Amino acid sequence: MDRFSLKKLEFHKIKEMLEGCCSTPLGVPYVRELEPATEVEEILARQAETTEACHAWRLCPELSFDGVADLAPLLRRALIGGVLEPQDLLSCRDTLQAGERLKKALLSAGRELPRLQARARRIQECRTLQEKINLCIQPDGEISDSASPELARLRQQIRTLQVRIRGLLDEILSKPEWNRYLQEPIYTVRGDRYVVPVKQEHRSQFPGLVHDLSGSGATVFMEPLPLVGPMNELMAKRTAAHREEQRILEELTKMVAAFHDAIQENLRILGELDFILAKGHLSSKLKGNPPRFGDGRCLVLKSGRHPLLRGKVVPLDLHLGRDFDCLIITGPNTGGKTVALKTVGLLVVMAQAGLHIPAGERTVLPVLQNVFADIGDEQSIEQSLSTFSGHMKNIVRILDQVGEGSLVLLDELGAGTDPEQGAALGMAILDRLINKGALIIATTHFSELKIFAHTRQRAENASVEFDSRTLQPTYRLSIGVPGESNAFEIAARLGLDSEVVERARSFLRPEQRELSDLIKHLKEDQFAASSARAEAELERAEVEKLKEKLRREEERLRNKQQEILSMAHEEARELVRTARREAEQLIRFLREKMRQEDARIALEEAQAVRQKLGDLSGRIEERAAATEESAFAGDIPDTLKPGDVVAIPRFHQEGYVISPPGPDGEVLVQVGALKLHLPIKELRRSLKRDKQKKELTATGSRSGGRTIKEHAQVSPEFDFRGMRVEESLKEIDKYLDAAYLAGINRVSLIHGKGTGALREAVRQYLSKHPFVASYRNGNYYEGGTGVTIVELK
Repeated sequence: MDRFSLKKLEFHKIKEMLEGCCSTPLGVPYVRELEPATEVEEILARQAETTEACHAWRLCPELSFDGVADLAPLLRRALIGGVLEPQDLLSCRDTLQAGERLKKALLSAGRELPRLQARARRIQECRTLQEKINLCIQPDGEISDSASPELARLRQQIRTLQVRIRGLLDEILSKPEWNRYLQEPIYTVRGDRYVVPVKQEHRSQFPGLVHDLSGSGATVFMEPLPLVGPMNELMAKRTAAHREEQRILEELTKMVAAFHDAIQENLRILGELDFILAKGHLSSKLKGNPPRFGDGRCLVLKSGRHPLLRGKVVPLDLHLGRDFDCLIITGPNTGGKTVALKTVGLLVVMAQAGLHIPAGERTVLPVLQNVFADIGDEQSIEQSLSTFSGHMKNIVRILDQVGEGSLVLLDELGAGTDPEQGAALGMAILDRLINKGALIIATTHFSELKIFAHTRQRAENASVEFDSRTLQPTYRLSIGVPGESNAFEIAARLGLDSEVVERARSFLRPEQRELSDLIKHLKEDQFAASSARAEAELERAEVEKLKEKLRREEERLRNKQQEILSMAHEEARELVRTARREAEQLIRFLREKMRQEDARIALEEAQAVRQKLGDLSGRIEERAAATEESAFAGDIPDTLKPGDVVAIPRFHQEGYVISPPGPDGEVLVQVGALKLHLPIKELRRSLKRDKQKKELTATGSRSGGRTIKEHAQVSPEFDFRGMRVEESLKEIDKYLDAAYLAGINRVSLIHGKGTGALREAVRQYLSKHPFVASYRNGNYYEGGTGVTIVELK
């Protein structure tokens, strides 16, 4: 994009803010190279990275680049044969460990960070190098004794010699024959040699070597002769230890050079991650949002704020490229016209650079190929350019390069010269830009340009609002109405004599006064329309609240109704289970009596059992009737499709839909063995919990909700193909009870072949059933393995 315009829009200051959000020096070069992209795929990818960075700071608050350093100079030194110092090696280790921590943190964050995780996976831990540096270098930078056996041996010898030498020193200082030659019974160090302070007059009498003199010359620092041999040996060991330390550092440096490519790649990845996460940090700092990018040239800015402004900022709403391509903003000085220009341009540039922008979520931006800006004073004494000449030179350059996919921002178009000629030149420039297919936003004070915007197709007026009572700008942009400079009001407010102001008004041409009055009336009409729209919005919000309240209340009542029906169904089922248990006990008791007593007693017992079963049946029917009555209190269904269960209050029955409603509003419904055409208004939505389709056939192949009396006629076959295992076992239990009470000795259970899972589950159940005497596969004519033949007791 045009670099001159990027500078005018102060994009470099945004990059400075982004650079301040970087955690390491590795991310800074990526910030300095950042430029707006012009390809939609690249822009979307950059925006997605920034969005992931925001998620990363939320999901991984422990993310940290602590320990990461720019190792490039150290790697270069290692490659050319230099030797790295212990602190340099610790920096390498710390950077590798920091990369490893960052990798683990990002990979443990779930699936919301695919782009960051793809980079993190490429970070190499270089575990061998880390362990070697940890073994050889202590945290304080000293080389450890464990770095090599030779260094450990030499250091142990050095410590032994030091103990021996200090013992000799203590012995010398404690003997009177030595002590009388000394200034003080102490020892010190000169040139890595232990010495004692000898009086000058006893210099020749003290056996030893002179290493130094005091400033006054009264004291001679001499190494006692018994220490010379041990000290020479100590110095030799120290020299050998130093050589071994250098050998270890050289070995570690060569190891770093061997890992050069892996470390260099890690540094590149860490730099990218630091840059991307810095974009997320800046988004949070600016309270930014990712903009949406439209396919066309439409620009819709919602609640946009200039990112460099501090304090309370009035948000900017603006649209361009839909109904018009050229927006001419007019209004008083210091009213915010230039800020509006810079806000639009800077936010567009930031968005195409992959940064979130401080604007509302409904903001939609086009993908632009270039942004041109002519903002500020272009006067230059060195180039002999006036303000007008400076602007014209820039506009000439823009006209040569502009085309479709360009945004042009012009501040104070035509200013700096004769007003009439400047206005005419401004109209011609705008006309050329519109014809070239550019999007244009221009600010001006010229009335001729207001008229141009009103009469020219694809052009529109806008104004920055001005409070005529306080004579202060509101910084709000109003599209569709031209603005006024309000020079007379401001001059009067500042104390200019009213006669002078009125005299100035009289100098205006009639058409200028008419234009001013027209603008005033337009603003009044716009204010009235805005007030009416605000009232309508309030009323709409109230209506929405009432609708939501009614919806919640309706949902609460529906849930309460369902809860009551569920409780009734559960009570009915419990009563049926109780009746079944009592019936089984009575039947078993009856069979025992029939085996033990004569027929007369058996007949009496049978009559008693029949009476008790009748009572139980009556209780079940009463409860079922109450439940059914609740089940038929549902609403008329809105939509119906085949398989839906519906209630039919007229017949006090339930059925299921066979075909959808026809043009006459009737639905074909299966009720038991019958198929009926019924109007939708006679149907109700079924409120029963069990929404399964019931094949209510005349043979009663499924018992459903029938009473004990209805079991007098039971089919010898029960087909339950297509049911789930749990559902089929419940139905088989009901069927076997009915068949047993009906006195049937043999029944056929049709389960189909399939995978055999349903057949095995049924047979396991039959093996424990109290009414089953035996069971077997059906023969060829009975259905084979798809049927189980059951003999009842």
